[in-house]
Amino acid sequence: MTYLLDVNVLLALLINRHQHHQRVKQWMSKLDKNDIMLLCPPCETGFIRLSHQLYDTDLPISKQLAIDFAARSNVRRVPDNQFANALPAWVKNHKQVSDGHLQAVAAVHHAQLATLDEGIPRAFLLPK
Repeated sequence: MTYLLDVNVLLALLINRHQHHQRVKQWMSKLDKNDIMLLCPPCETGFIRLSHQLYDTDLPISKQLAIDFAARSNVRRVPDNQFANALPAWVKNHKQVSDGHLQAVAAVHHAQLATLDEGIPRAFLLPK
């Protein structure tokens, strides 16, 4: 299976004190060796911004965490060339735009959007 990781999954995985850190680590430990994780520019930069803002992580450290994660053998960086017309029909308000955008990116790359957000239609919700 191929998964595009939502920003919240990256935060939970790479920030030890995140409330869902163990949940994401447990999910990742059960992935098959053929499973692929995808990163796109909004996910990486969103992780850097939020880890710095919410968890008081130094900006260079946040950037290095993202770079180190992207270097793993089962992680691929993919381009983001989706425009507003690619937003799914379920996007109805400003709070859904980023989620809809990531889902469109995932679809183009034949992936599931892996998230901790229960409100994203057709996304893969990491098990509790």
